[in-house]
Amino acid sequence: MLARLVFLGLAGFAGGAAVAESADPYEGYEAGVLEWRAERISDLKSETGYLNLTGLYWLEPGRYAFGADSQNDLVFAGTATPRIGVFVVTDDGVRVEIEPGVTVLENDEPIEQAIMRDDTSENPVTLTHGNLAFGAVKRMDRFAIRLRDYESEALSMFPSLEYYPIDRSSVVYAKLRYYDEPRV
Repeated sequence: MLARLVFLGLAGFAGGAAVAESADPYEGYEAGVLEWRAERISDLKSETGYLNLTGLYWLEPGRYAFGADSQNDLVFAGTATPRIGVFVVTDDGVRVEIEPGVTVLENDEPIEQAIMRDDTSENPVTLTHGNLAFGAVKRMDRFAIRLRDYESEALSMFPSLEYYPIDRSSVVYAKLRYYDEPRV
């Protein structure tokens, strides 16, 4: 079986993109590169992108007060309430207990406490407090709290990315020939 591939030789672009049989093997090349660049910026600025990350707090079993006050075990920067609540960490996971009168939402509903299903579970919990969002992270047998600020300066101050000019001479046109039997 033959397949025609255009291998993109751009700095920062990993992998290759398959294109249909065409008289012009470069058809759609520039549009594809521009689309990838736009998606990259969109991903960085999304709710789950890197630009709004403001904290990662690794936790041992115990109780951790959190909020904006410097006396808390975990200090949340930004517009957080001085004391939002307490994370209770066990070997089984993380539970949160919210201070009376403080608004924390899960799926747009106010909560007083919650089991923080971590990012390895089928339905991880993300809680919000104003412009902040936080959830539990599990890596091996350790838990952490990942903090995001949806109004982070990094989002508004992020400069455009610089790229090399799109150059058709950087494209390698090739035919992929499959072996009848796989080879190692």
